[in-house]
Amino acid sequence: MLTHAPIKAAQYVRMSTDLQAESPAVQKATIADYADRHGFEIVRTYLDEGRSGLQLRGRPGLQKLLVDVLGGEPQFAAILVYDVSRWGRFQDADEAAHLEFLCRSAGVPIHYCAEQFANDGSLSATILKSLKRAMAGEYSRELSAKVFAGQCNLARQGFKMGGKRRYGFNRMLVASNGAPKGLLGDGEQKHLRTDHVILVPGPPNEVATVRRIFRLCAHKGLSTRQIARRLNDEGSSNVSGGRWTATGVGQILRSETYTGVLVYAKSSKKLGTREVANDPSQWIRCDGAIEPIVNQRLFDAAKRGLAARQWSQSDEQLLDKLRKLHQRLGRLSVRDVLKEPGFPMPTTYRHRFGSFTHACELVGYVRPTLPYAGIHPTLLFRAFDILEDAVAAIAGAGGVAEPIDGGLLLIDGNERLGVTAHRPTTYAKYTTWRVLLRHGFGVDYLLVSLLDRFGGIQPGFALLPSSRFGQSRTAYISESRPRAANNRFDRLRNLYGLIAAARAPT
Repeated sequence: MLTHAPIKAAQYVRMSTDLQAESPAVQKATIADYADRHGFEIVRTYLDEGRSGLQLRGRPGLQKLLVDVLGGEPQFAAILVYDVSRWGRFQDADEAAHLEFLCRSAGVPIHYCAEQFANDGSLSATILKSLKRAMAGEYSRELSAKVFAGQCNLARQGFKMGGKRRYGFNRMLVASNGAPKGLLGDGEQKHLRTDHVILVPGPPNEVATVRRIFRLCAHKGLSTRQIARRLNDEGSSNVSGGRWTATGVGQILRSETYTGVLVYAKSSKKLGTREVANDPSQWIRCDGAIEPIVNQRLFDAAKRGLAARQWSQSDEQLLDKLRKLHQRLGRLSVRDVLKEPGFPMPTTYRHRFGSFTHACELVGYVRPTLPYAGIHPTLLFRAFDILEDAVAAIAGAGGVAEPIDGGLLLIDGNERLGVTAHRPTTYAKYTTWRVLLRHGFGVDYLLVSLLDRFGGIQPGFALLPSSRFGQSRTAYISESRPRAANNRFDRLRNLYGLIAAARAPT
């Protein structure tokens, strides 16, 4: 008697992030029983554990399955799935049908092992399958609405709904009766569904820093960037242990959490869709849920300071501020703007006018083009500032520095001086700056401003003669070498002395 060899099949197993009875073990057991009864041999398993079925994105198991099937030579002739919902809870039922159609067209049909119908293309199977797909999508919509309603209810009671630790606060785990159970560390989460998380004031040094950030903005008129720079200069670090940024400081200044107000649902990201901002009328607010770190008066003062710096001002008001600064200083630069208390940020001008440079041109200040193309765009204004400072430093030392075409300086009618700014490379053992002298950049000396890797100015410069670059047009400045080897110096007032010493006969 002839016996037929079993049909090779792959099984696809998925368990979503919600709590479900259909664990991977249950699904595999049901699929194995179906395979035994229908003559299949399972030769491959594709697993998406803890993955939502709303989208194909984020499901590497299903993606790999489709790649193998559509690649032309799959090692199996059928796909076994627990039920229609495990294939996916797509919000568009046609998406689930499309993916199944692709597999069937490649000669690899899908079998739903726990369904009460055979996936044989009959009218009854087609109707039931379409209904099941619609029900699977609707289940996710209903579950999302119920979960969101439950989270809103907990937020109204002052409980925190997930997320990382916020700077200045700690996450306290509390029991259902409100009894504290201890602080949660970074990456730790609650395990009991009856437990909740509240926010409490965090490390004293962080609390003090938060209050100082608000005072610097409200009382000193400093911008978010100025505050970030000051904190970094003092060695302070943000909640992740990294450097402060203007964005990070701004998030603190705009957060009502520091006044004791818990705000939830400021944005929504439901059923795998893109995150959208909710109207303030939809926000869930719980006043007094948290012990405040700053009082409302200080918070409001900082808020007014931020508004006055940025979006509340018209384009003409922003340009008028820039025009008056130009009239007073005779020049404009990012550095000049950042030094002015209460002045709008350079990024504000970039958002409004396309670039800070264009805003300067609109008020009548046009800087010459700097031909040294090796400078990163964010460092161009830094190089111009150094060029102008060098003019003043050389004049103060008894020399004459005359700006000439191409953004260069002619020193005492003899030497041509160019300027650049560089961050260090990342691959060297010692701090090393790689400086490239572009072709066509005819200079006798190149003044290099040595920056740290974040772009902050260090108290250091180097003066490189053009002969230093050679055929490769490249020179390296390393902290491992003696400072004299690169004509390194700390203050621009020393620049003219180095140039004058180089003229002296040896």
